[in-house]
Amino acid sequence: MNDINALWRQRFKENAKEIRRYGRYILNDHLKYILIFFILIGAYYYQQFLEGLPENFNGAPFIAIVVAFFLTRGTVYTFFKHGDLVFLLPMEKRLSSYIRNSFWLTYMIQFYVLLIVVGVLAPLYLAMGNNTFKNVLFILLILTIVKGLNLFMTWAISRYPEKGIHVYSVVFRYILNALISYFLFVDAHPLFWIATFFILLILTAYFYNDTKKRPFYWEGLISLEEKRMMLFYRLANSFTDIPNVGDEPKRRRYLDVLVQFIPYKQNETYHHLYARTFLRAGGYLGLVIRLTFVGAFCLYFLPFTLGNIVTVLLFVYMTAIQLMPLWKHHHYKIWINLYPISEKVKEATFLRFFFIILAGQAFALSVLLGVFHTPLAGILAFISSLIVFYLFTYQYVRAKMRKKR
Repeated sequence: MNDINALWRQRFKENAKEIRRYGRYILNDHLKYILIFFILIGAYYYQQFLEGLPENFNGAPFIAIVVAFFLTRGTVYTFFKHGDLVFLLPMEKRLSSYIRNSFWLTYMIQFYVLLIVVGVLAPLYLAMGNNTFKNVLFILLILTIVKGLNLFMTWAISRYPEKGIHVYSVVFRYILNALISYFLFVDAHPLFWIATFFILLILTAYFYNDTKKRPFYWEGLISLEEKRMMLFYRLANSFTDIPNVGDEPKRRRYLDVLVQFIPYKQNETYHHLYARTFLRAGGYLGLVIRLTFVGAFCLYFLPFTLGNIVTVLLFVYMTAIQLMPLWKHHHYKIWINLYPISEKVKEATFLRFFFIILAGQAFALSVLLGVFHTPLAGILAFISSLIVFYLFTYQYVRAKMRKKR
């Protein structure tokens, strides 16, 4: 028993050390300023939104949809590794304390996330009718118990190797969580949410009894841990170099038309490489698309011109920071060094490609800004972006590249 607990503590410390090691690069001064800006802007418009709500406004459906998502998501952090298939598999029946520690750690982390979500949505709930802070505390208590049941059921179902059961579980739990949340926030008769709660409780008990004698689905648990850490590594890789951050390139033939315009010349070799890497690997294309959509959403609701221009600059800046690792994407592939291309051409090609991506995103956001508000605001945002990010690319990024050679 002591050896198992010691193993869990060791795994937890290793995981925490890894997160602290790279987390300090993520939470740098640049990101802190951006987060503070968006929190202040968001708080201001949230307050304006609440003050403009009609008296009969019912935000319970929206709150239920959001809260149900956070109640449903999440798996137990087991810290399992590939070697455990050999070393821990024979000891599976002795891992009850290990799993218990992992469960309570996960539950505590998920509780803090739920607390933040409910805290953000509480003003909207309080603006509906005669709701009080005591109601919020009662709802939070019930949702905390519901979260525990969801996590417990997720752990039980993780023993099934069939993927279909996992999908059905997520869908069905989301529906039950949404119903419980809706009945609580709409202040329906207690029998409604109690009945739905008992359905969730019975399902949890059923899956626990059905799976308690099943062996762990080790491959699935290890895969979940790898995906969780890889998500963190990819985020951290946007701010610092992390070796061996693997990804699965996707062919995406439908995007080949975008690279057909690149000439087949020797000095365009790296242009082809960076373009195909951007489109097929590392999540770079998805990053640009997501930030562009979120930026467009913010531009739609921001009413003043200066704030819109700053928003365009901030979203393109976030893209720029997270695209910088593209320069080192193939750094650990030795065969790249066989290209008969000078380092100077490689650098110039990357900087040009990097600036084209940023200019393209700035153009898209500026056009949307012109459509949502005034054409002048869009023109000013685009000109500002070109100036700022030309200097950013050929001063800051180039300096960073030469420093890391």
